[in-house]
Amino acid sequence: MTRISLLISKDPVQAEVYVNFQQTDGSAHKRPAIIDTGAEISLFPLDLLSFIAFDAHSRQEIILEQAGVVGQKFTAIEVQTHIVLEDSQGNITKSIPIRAWFADTDRWILGMTDALARGILHIDMPALSGYIEIP
Repeated sequence: MTRISLLISKDPVQAEVYVNFQQTDGSAHKRPAIIDTGAEISLFPLDLLSFIAFDAHSRQEIILEQAGVVGQKFTAIEVQTHIVLEDSQGNITKSIPIRAWFADTDRWILGMTDALARGILHIDMPALSGYIEIP
């Protein structure tokens, strides 16, 4: 199993991990994503679809009601793509196929389905440390 260290903070209280998307030119686009164990599907900014690699045949527009944000309704594009998780020590996972939503947001949120559900997630808030182990 590959162990990826998490970025843990108290203010705001959250755990993050670096997510890499393969771009259409073959390079990688990396940024920290918030780990959200209450989110079934990962959510990323819509503009990423203009330069990341994804399965074009899987692309579909969906309307989300609430989706963890009470009283809100928004449109997203759902696609099949691949990510690689990375930590600040340079440890990386193999390519992980995921289904993800892309919407009008600036947030990177890594949900449970696909990426997180296949691993062991450990968070020690008092020590501000954590990791995810992915087979």
